[in-house]
Amino acid sequence: MRRLLACLLFAVTAVAAAQTPQHRDEAATLARRIDWGTYSPKMFQNVDRKITFNLATSWIPGEKHQGMFRYVMTASPEKLSLAQRARASPDPDSLDSIKQLVTRVHDCTITLELYDTDGFVLRKITIPFDFGVDSDANVKALYANDSAQMDMVEYEHFVGSTEKAGGWSVSWLCDPRGPKD
Repeated sequence: MRRLLACLLFAVTAVAAAQTPQHRDEAATLARRIDWGTYSPKMFQNVDRKITFNLATSWIPGEKHQGMFRYVMTASPEKLSLAQRARASPDPDSLDSIKQLVTRVHDCTITLELYDTDGFVLRKITIPFDFGVDSDANVKALYANDSAQMDMVEYEHFVGSTEKAGGWSVSWLCDPRGPKD
């Protein structure tokens, strides 16, 4: 048992020693959460309400460039103005209307598209959404908290610098046999 612990301690020490202070500082900076804001597309032709996607990311290091891109993404119906609610029929804020719209989005394949600082596609990730519910178990949104393998250089191309950052958007593919868009 002592021999195993000694081997493990040596391995951890060797990995830590192999990382330069600059590399550790970069990794620590990339590990901080970055909130990327919102993206609100109109997903369906026959539905006026947009879906608002929110994205936050970070990166954690791994051996041999096997770091992990971590993300939290939510998708929910956009908030409507009083005028929009007054014109809509049936009530777009009813629990049933929200559940139907969120379920319709959930039935689509949603893809997160990451762009480098020059606007080129860096990576496409299919998002495995779960239903988000309120305290009364009413479906209100979609939620994903997951990760994908990505090395530091690739994540740095996405994050960019204070002068110029990458970007993101969402694309989707819905079953054509579903409700008519």
